[in-house]
Amino acid sequence: MDAALAFEAGDYDAFRTKTQAFLLTANTPLQKASSSYRLALADLKQGEWENARARLTFAAQHGGTLFFAAQAEALLREGSERHARIE
Repeated sequence: MDAALAFEAGDYDAFRTKTQAFLLTANTPLQKASSSYRLALADLKQGEWENARARLTFAAQHGGTLFFAAQAEALLREGSERHARIE
């Protein structure tokens, strides 16, 4: 099963393993930023806000003008607002 299928199936452990293996061979900042964004989505699905925040920040900073960078910024704003209300 590839990483995308694992994510869609909710098998986040397999997704993380495959995505992190890809990151070991990723050569460009955009590959790393895109993978960080996808890992952050898995973090959010599992309620791991602190890990997600770090990965979303990286994706937003290194994603340039790509769609996932804007999505990462939006998720950061939404998550920060949500956590501020809880505290």
